[in-house]
Amino acid sequence: RMAERASLMAAPSPYTVYVSVNDGSERRNSSQRRRLVTAGLAAAAVACIALLALASVSPSHDDDARVFMAQKQAEIQHLEEQYAHREMMNKLVLLAGDGCPPDVKALASTIATRATPSSLSTSKLAQPQQLAEDCSRKSTYEMVLEQFTSLHANISTAATVREALNTRLKLAKETAYNKWIAAESTFRNSANDKRTAEAASQYAQGELTKYTAAAQAAAKHMSEEVLPLAKEKTQLSAQKQILSTIADLVKALPTASSADARAELLEEIRHHLQTVNENAGVLPRTGQHELKAFSKAHASLQATSTSSVDPATVAEALKILEHMTSDIATRLEEINKATSTAEAELKQSQDNKRHWEVELVKVASAADEAANNMREADLTRSSLEGVYTVAKQAYEDEEAAYGADKQQYASELQAVHAVVAKLKQVLGACSAKTAA
Repeated sequence: RMAERASLMAAPSPYTVYVSVNDGSERRNSSQRRRLVTAGLAAAAVACIALLALASVSPSHDDDARVFMAQKQAEIQHLEEQYAHREMMNKLVLLAGDGCPPDVKALASTIATRATPSSLSTSKLAQPQQLAEDCSRKSTYEMVLEQFTSLHANISTAATVREALNTRLKLAKETAYNKWIAAESTFRNSANDKRTAEAASQYAQGELTKYTAAAQAAAKHMSEEVLPLAKEKTQLSAQKQILSTIADLVKALPTASSADARAELLEEIRHHLQTVNENAGVLPRTGQHELKAFSKAHASLQATSTSSVDPATVAEALKILEHMTSDIATRLEEINKATSTAEAELKQSQDNKRHWEVELVKVASAADEAANNMREADLTRSSLEGVYTVAKQAYEDEEAAYGADKQQYASELQAVHAVVAKLKQVLGACSAKTAA
């Protein structure tokens, strides 16, 4: 990071650097190193003195000890800040004087040291020293001013770039987070859609199973119980027709012209009655009892056919036939109703079965599509979560150093600004002398 900042802040120089062996620069560097080491040793010495003094204080003077320790810690902090300030100024001087002749570098170091106080402005050591104008070196002052002005611009640019980086990484993190949360929401919705589709598919399967069983039961009922009624219906219809013919013959007995005519009618009745008796089992239970009663009435009519026909017997026979016909009609109505109901139930169950066969295909396809959508949403949200994790880590890594970098840039800009102001003051004084 320091190398990158140095490359951003380095001021370009049109000058050629001349290097000579043993020209005193090594001695100056050694002197600077000695001053830095001395400052560090001084801070350590103050700390040791503070600790020794604290150890010598009586336990009965705890408050005085705390005050004394606070003062010593303040002095240590002051020395540390002085040391840090000098290191920063040395770096700035190196950057500003990069590529400049030795005399420019030396003047830049002198001006920077005298023109900028340390961060503790209340300390005597922190006050800027007076800088006497040497107007014979005006061009050198101007050169140094140009270098520090360029350095100020470079530091400002680096600070702007650093702030832009922090802003860009923060925006990237927030954008990645929003995309991830949106994808997470989409995944949750797709998972809910999948559960809904699966429930619909299970329901459709249950309905299809139910109506398949109902259709099978209706078909079995139709074949085993309803279809046999068709034969009974045919037989009952035939019996009803015969009974109607017998009733017509009975009604004709009182108006027969002779005994022979009555005998023929009674013989014809006997013949039809025999046919009814042959299929008597198809008659309703009450009809079977009434058939026996009609047979007795017929025998009575035959016994008196040579002389006359008893009207009461004829009326009784007709009443019996009417009851038998009514019972058959009731049974035929029951058969028709049972057949219609069974046919309707079979049709309805078959229609329901076909409906849920089609519906099951639809909802099963929807469930498959919902499952595919959920898998795609899961992959998307996992991918975006990874992007967010990387963006978040990148921002946090930069943010951890951003505060210190921002403060460092501010300190450097303040120091360079002080140097530039002092140089402008010196050059202004020289210009005033020249004018005078």
